[in-house]
Amino acid sequence: MHTSQDPSTLDADPDPRHYRTIWISDIHLGTAGCQAERLLDFLRRHDSDTMYLVGDIVDGWRLKKR
Repeated sequence: MHTSQDPSTLDADPDPRHYRTIWISDIHLGTAGCQAERLLDFLRRHDSDTMYLVGDIVDGWRLKKR
């Protein structure tokens, strides 16, 4: 998912690409460098029958109790 293009300049494809399975790993949501906008852009552009979220999706230890 590493691209040099700014995700804010991308338009959503009218028909997302479809895959049987997508694996998403080590997103580290909750950290300053997680690049959540790129993840959202990826999810808008790709569809799947099954999506596996593995590794460190949310860095809970970085989130403070409120």
